[in-house]
Amino acid sequence: WAGVRDVGRASVDNTLKTGVSPMLVVGGQSEMFLSRSSGNEILLHRRHRGFVRMAIKHGVPLLPVFSFGEHKTMDNVYLPKMQAYFKSKLGFPIPYFPYGRWYLPVLRRTPISICVGAPVFPQEKTDRPTRGQIEELHERYFAALEDIFERNKEYCGFPNHKIKWVWD
Repeated sequence: WAGVRDVGRASVDNTLKTGVSPMLVVGGQSEMFLSRSSGNEILLHRRHRGFVRMAIKHGVPLLPVFSFGEHKTMDNVYLPKMQAYFKSKLGFPIPYFPYGRWYLPVLRRTPISICVGAPVFPQEKTDRPTRGQIEELHERYFAALEDIFERNKEYCGFPNHKIKWVWD
């Protein structure tokens, strides 16, 4: 439906085998529950490495993309301890109540600027990437993402914002 797929290993593997490039939101649920529309910190998760492993396995580049302003469109009820508990037990944080305009699940009107960086290519294609190969590409990808952010934040209207890397 509309090109949406599961982000599990098998689904991404099958998508890449067909020659289609999937778009993944690397931070996923974790970023969604920590993001706040107020303040000057942009929280980005760095712990995921499966997407890097898949890029090396299939010999495809990672394309860093940063969406300025996206964090201002919605918030979520913020109960971190309860949400962490349910995420550990059920795999999904509860309570989940995204809200935007009028405290309804309606996006706030806000400009969004999407900046695309240069592709970050794996050093080599291999079915069994080593931890070192994964870490090396992982670091280069996130360095490229941070570079996009720093080079474009002022132009996109976020001159005082900073990235805060989250590892849990």
